[in-house]
Amino acid sequence: MAGAVAVVAAVSVGQPGVAARPTAVAAGSQPAIVRPAASPAALSVQLTAAFTKAVAASKVTVVATVAGGTTETITVPGQKWQEEVVWSAAGVKQSESFTSEFAGTGKHAGEAGLKNLYLDYSNRTFSVTTSYLARGVHAQLFAVPQPESLTGSSWSRLAGSAIIDGQPAYVLAQSGSGRLTATTWVSKVSLLPLKSVLHTASAGTQTDQYRWSSATGATAAANTPAIPAGFVRGDSAAGLPAFPASR
Repeated sequence: MAGAVAVVAAVSVGQPGVAARPTAVAAGSQPAIVRPAASPAALSVQLTAAFTKAVAASKVTVVATVAGGTTETITVPGQKWQEEVVWSAAGVKQSESFTSEFAGTGKHAGEAGLKNLYLDYSNRTFSVTTSYLARGVHAQLFAVPQPESLTGSSWSRLAGSAIIDGQPAYVLAQSGSGRLTATTWVSKVSLLPLKSVLHTASAGTQTDQYRWSSATGATAAANTPAIPAGFVRGDSAAGLPAFPASR
């Protein structure tokens, strides 16, 4: 029905003073209505299920900041390609890596062919490599990082609600051994992560920002970065070590 409004039930579990309230969402602007179960464990299961389903059909951009540096990873698992761009703490682009899959032929028939373009901005070099992996192994190469707090554990809890980028969100918190703490903000409408902050004693603090968009038209051919003018092959110039050779 045009103009209809869907109501998504928001839950507050074990959080004194935090009242559950419905969130109004214009019909057609979001995925189907989701009604989270009334327990942290069940909610974690539903959040993980929503994440897994969305990953299969989406283009996901994760911007990670750690030690002042920034890495932007764009992943389209359904189309089997991924791009990673790294900037230094000073905002200087350091590298760009673009990996995509193609069907193996000849002696590699039935295997996944992987093509990687690596751009090294520090040395102004590039490398193009091709490799092959057994069927099914390639899936891990196009994974979207799942926030720690979505995995659920005996230390996880639903900490309340907040507004992130204008969106109502659940706040999930987790603490564990190794001085691990994790906080994730998940949209109450789509049940997808918007932001995640992970801290460990060994690695420090990492902040991830998630952006979800349609994978339509996001083909590897259309999104492969161009080799900048003046770049030379890194496996044969300036005495740089060769990238792994194709087998």
